[in-house]
Amino acid sequence: MIRVRDIRFATSLLVLSLAGAAALIGLTAARFGIAQVRADGDSAASHLKNFVGQAPISGAARRDLLAFAAPDDAVRRAEDIAALLAEEPLSGAAWLDLAAARQASRQAVEQVAAALVLSNLTAPREAHVMAARAAFGLSLWEDLPPNLRRTLVSDLIGGWGEVDVGARRALAAGLAIKGDATREQVRSALLLAGKPAAGLIEALGLAPEVEVAPK
Repeated sequence: MIRVRDIRFATSLLVLSLAGAAALIGLTAARFGIAQVRADGDSAASHLKNFVGQAPISGAARRDLLAFAAPDDAVRRAEDIAALLAEEPLSGAAWLDLAAARQASRQAVEQVAAALVLSNLTAPREAHVMAARAAFGLSLWEDLPPNLRRTLVSDLIGGWGEVDVGARRALAAGLAIKGDATREQVRSALLLAGKPAAGLIEALGLAPEVEVAPK
C-alpha cells in the first residue's frame, strides 16, 4: 500500500527535478544570448557552434550560424539547412531556403519543387514568406508543375503587400526577359485569380500592349 508520505516525497523530488531543469535551461539560454551578441562574421562559428544540439536553443543556433555563413558553398548550405529542418520541420522560411540552396547547387528541379511544396504546407499564410516564395518560384516558372504554379500565383497575390518597390521592379524585370509563352501563362493565371490580382498584371509589366490605330 502506497503511503501518503511516500507520495509527498516523490512529488517533492519531481518538483526539485523540474526546478533544476528549468534553471539549467535558463542558464543555457542566457549564455546563448551573450554568444549571439558577441558573434560576427568571423567569430560566429566559435561562439555559436557549441549550442547546436542543446535543447531548446539548438534550432536558433543553427539559424544564426546559417545567417553568418558564407553563401559561396551551396552544397554545404543545403546540408546545413537540412540539418536545421530536422530540428524545426515546420519552418516554412527554412524550406524555402532549402529550395534556393538546392537550386544553387544544381540539384534536380524535382528536389527544388519538393522543398517549395513543403514551404507552402508549413507557411501557407505568412506574407513575407509568400512574397519570397513567389519571387523565387517565378524565376523557375517553366520548370515547375501546374499545381505548384497555381500555388506561386496565390503566394504572389497574398504576399504582394510585403514586396517593396525595388523588389516589384526586379520581378517585372525578371519576367520581361522570359519568353512570350511564359509571360502569357503568368498573366492568364493572374486573370483567373480575379479581383484579388487586380493591379498585379500591370505592375509586373504583363498587360498587353495597346495598338494605336493609324490616323
